[in-house]
Amino acid sequence: ATFFVFVATLVQVCVSFTLFNLLPLPLLTGQHLLVAIQPRWRDTLTRCQPYMAAVLVLVVATGMSLHLFAPVQYLFGHFILVD
Repeated sequence: ATFFVFVATLVQVCVSFTLFNLLPLPLLTGQHLLVAIQPRWRDTLTRCQPYMAAVLVLVVATGMSLHLFAPVQYLFGHFILVD
């Protein structure tokens, strides 16, 4: 049983990191996806990149990232990792 709890926790952490990385913020993969969808935003996002690093640190340091992903973690925990 301990092994399955470990695997479930590992999967949840991986999904959380993946979703966090897909946020459309400069420095993350989401920026590249946003530029692929809207190429005209490339210059604006490039200019904002130094400031978004500080925003990203604040989001993680204040714990706001936990609130951003709470609905996804709820769905993931209740519908995918059913006991």
